Amino acid sequence: VSTKLGKALSWGLPVSTTLRGMRGYQWQNGELLNCNSPTEMAILILKYSKDLKAAAYYRNQIELIKATAPGLQQMMNDVISLLQKKR
Repeated sequence: VSTKLGKALSWGLPVSTTLRGMRGYQWQNGELLNCNSPTEMAILILKYSKDLKAAAYYRNQIELIKATAPGLQQMMNDVISLLQKKR
């Protein structure tokens, strides 16, 4: 997991990312604008930056992600569990 995406999400910033950029992240609800290439990202940003309805929708999605992402305790439990399986 790269921390750049996590930091932006924790601040509640509007986010667009590549599928590769969000690998390793888990949450129960919410969605991000995502794409496969820098060109696709530029197209998404141009498209959605002028759409107030979409901006409000994705702002709400960030809040859903923040509310349903695992906390530090859950992440540590997952790491411990993974390490125990590898023994």
